[in-house]
Amino acid sequence: MKNLHIQLLMSQSRFAEAEPLIRQELEKDIADAGLLCLLSISLSRQNKTKGAMEAAREAVRLEPESDQAHFALALALSERKDLRGALASAKEALRLDPDDVQNYALNAQILTEMMKHSAAIKMAEQGLQIDPENETCRFYRSVLLGRQGRQLEADEQSLELLADEPDDETSHCARGWVLIHSGDGLGAEQHFIEALRIDPNHEDARDGLAEALKIQNPLVGLIYKGLSLIGRTSIWAVVIGVIVAGQVARFLRSQDDPAIQMTGVILNVVFYLFLTLILIAPALADLTLFASSRGRLAMTALQKHGVRWWIVPLLIGCGHFLWWSVFGGRLGPLQSMGWCAIAALIHETYQYPQSWVRKRMLGVATVLLVTMLVTEYSNAVILRPMRIEMIPDSLLSNAKTIPAKETIADLQTRLETYIKTRSYLVVYPALAVLLIGCLRDNIADWFVRRSPDAE
Repeated sequence: MKNLHIQLLMSQSRFAEAEPLIRQELEKDIADAGLLCLLSISLSRQNKTKGAMEAAREAVRLEPESDQAHFALALALSERKDLRGALASAKEALRLDPDDVQNYALNAQILTEMMKHSAAIKMAEQGLQIDPENETCRFYRSVLLGRQGRQLEADEQSLELLADEPDDETSHCARGWVLIHSGDGLGAEQHFIEALRIDPNHEDARDGLAEALKIQNPLVGLIYKGLSLIGRTSIWAVVIGVIVAGQVARFLRSQDDPAIQMTGVILNVVFYLFLTLILIAPALADLTLFASSRGRLAMTALQKHGVRWWIVPLLIGCGHFLWWSVFGGRLGPLQSMGWCAIAALIHETYQYPQSWVRKRMLGVATVLLVTMLVTEYSNAVILRPMRIEMIPDSLLSNAKTIPAKETIADLQTRLETYIKTRSYLVVYPALAVLLIGCLRDNIADWFVRRSPDAE
């Protein structure tokens, strides 16, 4: 009877209530692999991923041929952001029981998180061949069709799901995501609000509502459409395009014709603006949410708290960019993107509920902040005087008496010293900050995989 009660709680997503009951049953039989699987799943759903993984590994040890044990382990690993390990376990669960549609659904979910959309759609479609009514497979198929630009198919699938389950939050989320990918932010907003009415704690609906409000802002919507287009483009095409654009801007600026030079300057500003917007797009989108009362409803308390911390480096970065756009200079874009990288990393920090992860991410951000402050100090206190003293008065006054070769050699020595000092004090540190900021997702995932469960 108690097992039936546990199953009922699990089916109703009441995982916090199911956990103590499962533990009570495990006290009677610690080697019950089925109960360990249930414990692992309930812990995963509560974001207690370390305990979930331990329970799932024990279940696999006790019953290595149990697809449910591998399913539980895959779920725990995916929540812990170990997607490769999760996919391996999910595939093993599918091999052990190819007739269980939930195994296909989990594979589709993990492949989606790995951005392998074609493989995820194929997995969802295979699951639908077994159970055409499976909600999870239908959800992922409709959403992924929308991401791939197959809008007619996505509309058909999501509308069918909504017609079959009009009072289900997942159906409204599926329809909302499809509308987002088609650019209909207002329609998507209505569906996500309905999903939140049905389940006020539905995280996917909250994330979807945030995205719907973002794309209704013209600037942010344009940025997201561009990012979506880039996401469907080969990474090599994007890299080649960035390199070519940078070289074209440099070539135009080197020409003698002032009109061509100005064209090169404008192209150079647009080029760095594009790179900066890619870097800060998520933070910029959250800023538009924070600026409106409706938008703040779609943000978690942590996200709203984080705004006051990452807005400062973002404003500093924007200030550097505007100053460079008007007055020029070599270090402007690098310093601007360095500060924006810090803002992006702090913004990423407040997307995670685990305090253990946030503390370590903030530690990384503190190191980067100190590094950028050192570059600012070095540029103002060390490099600026070196630039002023590059050609001292004594050298100018003796220009007629000092041989030309000696003058040029002295200037060359001063210039080489300046460039070397600038590289070590500003360029290399700022590049390191930018690189770490661009890898913020990977850094956060690394910490998530090693985080202990919340007490």
